[in-house]
Amino acid sequence: MGMESFDKGLTFEDTVELWLRYRGLRYERRKRVHTAIGLVEIDFLVTDEKGRVVVEAKNLSKPVDRDIVLKAWNTARAVGAYRVIVVSSSGFTDSALKIARTLENVQLLTVEEVVKEMRTRGAEFMRLRRKVGKEEAVRWAEERLAERFLFFIKREAVGDVEEVLLPLYLVRSGIPAGKGRRRDVRLLASGLTGLPIARRGSALVEVGEELAALPEDVLELYKKYAGGTVSRADFVKEHGESAWNKMVRYLMQSSLAKKISERPAAIEVKDVLPRLQEIEEAAEDIWEGDAEGRTIEHLHSPGSVSLLLERLFSAKIMTIFPVYAPAYLIKLVDRGGSYRYVSVAAWGEEPRQYVTSYFAES
Repeated sequence: MGMESFDKGLTFEDTVELWLRYRGLRYERRKRVHTAIGLVEIDFLVTDEKGRVVVEAKNLSKPVDRDIVLKAWNTARAVGAYRVIVVSSSGFTDSALKIARTLENVQLLTVEEVVKEMRTRGAEFMRLRRKVGKEEAVRWAEERLAERFLFFIKREAVGDVEEVLLPLYLVRSGIPAGKGRRRDVRLLASGLTGLPIARRGSALVEVGEELAALPEDVLELYKKYAGGTVSRADFVKEHGESAWNKMVRYLMQSSLAKKISERPAAIEVKDVLPRLQEIEEAAEDIWEGDAEGRTIEHLHSPGSVSLLLERLFSAKIMTIFPVYAPAYLIKLVDRGGSYRYVSVAAWGEEPRQYVTSYFAES
């Protein structure tokens, strides 16, 4: 984890959240608590082996002053926390540093210190076992992924091959299973795009990209009508004219629907909802190991991944841990010298292509 990752992919609070995850701490984000001094909101209310810890993330344009440190300390006392941590994006004033030394169990950290600790801890995070060897992955890529002419004449050959560690999240969640029950589901999500991963045939595919940008109300309507034909007249009776116009606009822009008739107005809604069986199958064959390779760092925080999973599946996230998964980044070169990259997952019992927009855009 480096500053470049924080600048490109993570908000300030997401970086602090990732740091807490890397420390293996349980927490509640933006927690509101009724206390003797009134209602207080805490950026992160953490629980460790000793008790509660108040963590405040201050993304200010100037250094944090003593008043903010004192307020955090008073909040901690009000909620029964034994410790306070204040993380600042712009450092601390001398008066803030001075009062922190006089108060009990107050720690002041800059975002640079947080990122440095994550970089140091990175080697300690869970790595998956590399089960597919390099030669096997290359043979498989040549046979299954290289383009051919007339099915047997190779148009592409393998060029460079690099061993990499892909950033993933291993998630345990509760998914609604009807009648008020939830099903315990283990799944993988990409640390590069934030999307859940599904197993489809001989590939592991990041899914849900078309749905991630939909507004909450449109996404809920999409879930209801995905895979079916929707009549404007029937829809308007139930949801109203404005909801129809908004849904049609977003789904048409995202190529998730097409008009099938003007009079009466009706649309056909494409079904791209991730299937739970495919999601669960992608998380099979997960074994801890000591795989080596160039580490690609997480660009999405646990918070952003959790939020997307909650939206897509109405999931209740129980645990989410960063892991590094072994893969091969393989360069396929055609006879004209043009090339493309494909990634082959190496943590399963057999090679599988790992399909991600991240490598397609790089």
